Amino acid sequence: RYDGFNGDHRRRSQRKSASADLRASTRKEEYQQQASTTGSSSILTNNPSLTWRLDPDESLSDWTIVVMSAEDQSKESTGLKHAHHTSSDDESNYDSINDGSSRDDQFKSNLGAAGSRRGTETKSYHVHRTQLGVGQRRSEYFARLFRSKRSNPGDATVSRFELQPSAADAFATMLDYIYTIPGSPLGEGVNSESAVALRHLATCFGIRSLFTDVTEFIQQDLNIKTAPVYLSEASIYNHDKLKAASIKLCAIHFESIKLSKMVSLDPPLFEDIVCSK
Repeated sequence: RYDGFNGDHRRRSQRKSASADLRASTRKEEYQQQASTTGSSSILTNNPSLTWRLDPDESLSDWTIVVMSAEDQSKESTGLKHAHHTSSDDESNYDSINDGSSRDDQFKSNLGAAGSRRGTETKSYHVHRTQLGVGQRRSEYFARLFRSKRSNPGDATVSRFELQPSAADAFATMLDYIYTIPGSPLGEGVNSESAVALRHLATCFGIRSLFTDVTEFIQQDLNIKTAPVYLSEASIYNHDKLKAASIKLCAIHFESIKLSKMVSLDPPLFEDIVCSK
């Protein structure tokens, strides 16, 4: 009887183990599929280190970031959409806008207000405090936030931000940068469409190395083909020097730039180009 009981117990344990393995495999496949749809599947397949793209249960995630993007809200009224109160085109401006207390106060005043807005797109990121708050690629904002939470361990472990659409789209690329080993090249998520938004995020969240790397990318990438995109994005985030450089480039090479790119600009920007010729 003992042998029979022991055998039944062993078979039940094996079935439970097989079921747990199946659930874990299913979750892993789901997160691999999510990573592949965002163009960063190599992070899971080639990099065995910790990443926010893993199943939060598997990676022992201890913080959640909720990012909201609203197409129909104005810059002046929503969350980080008006955090760009200063141009951030050079290192001196990076230092001036990254005064810790003023940025943290502004974040606090905007958190929680976006949840009731209509027409928002929301995405959650399951991250790790040690990755965001420690190391060469840390976020100074999150480092201060996490240190303050140590004295109040019972507080909620969620941060909520409402961003301009292009900044919301670039948020995952920002996280990839933080999680990647320092000295690694910029990922495929850094391009003409995302670069200005990334520099804006680097300024807001206090990631100096990202600011520097993306600024170098913009300097190399700005040309007659990309100038209209940079002009549009620079006007959103008040990057005045980049805006002026893009206008000048568009004006000089006006006849060489595709008409479709020109007419897609906001009328005031198109007028700026024409008036500068």
